[in-house]
Amino acid sequence: GIAAVKYCRTNAVTASMEAVNFLNPIAKGQIAHVEAKPVFTSSKSMEISVQVTGEDLMTAETFPAINSTFIFVSLDKNGKPLTINPLPPPNTEQEKQERTAAQQRYEKRKNARKLKTKVTLASQ
Repeated sequence: GIAAVKYCRTNAVTASMEAVNFLNPIAKGQIAHVEAKPVFTSSKSMEISVQVTGEDLMTAETFPAINSTFIFVSLDKNGKPLTINPLPPPNTEQEKQERTAAQQRYEKRKNARKLKTKVTLASQ
């Protein structure tokens, strides 16, 4: 949540979480480095990518340990969603790929919500 709050400078709450992928264990005595960054924003939500990297102190070897994606919504003091400023344009090819993939996930979630709403309304 810190990455979301730092980006929007408002209260931010978790709206959803994608799968948490446990890639490699971090053993006792090893260090966990956590990087969280916004990779996509819509008008009302933002996707935060979380990457955890392990480091062996004796060999300086680093390895991917965990990755996950969280969706946050920015809220005002009354708990109402606020508009989120768009991210600046991506600078690297990797950032462009991350942004494109995140936008595709956003569209998929948005379409799934629309479909769920239609099914719920039809069953009433």
